[in-house]
Amino acid sequence: MTVDVIPVNNWECRAIQEAILKSAENLHLDPVSLAEQLITAFDKVNKHYSTRSREIATVQITPGEFKFMGE
Repeated sequence: MTVDVIPVNNWECRAIQEAILKSAENLHLDPVSLAEQLITAFDKVNKHYSTRSREIATVQITPGEFKFMGE
């Protein structure tokens, strides 16, 4: 699944990924499951701001991993 999310740069992408991994570890959750829930939230935010012309980041989830790719 690939979903467009709010505008971020590469540094922010890494920070988001690290935050998800740490949160998942602290909450004893699967990082991919947590990322999927966050992507659903990001997608709702992106739809709200879909009229923006700025470049957006992409979040990609494959079984067992997820990636954030900045502009």
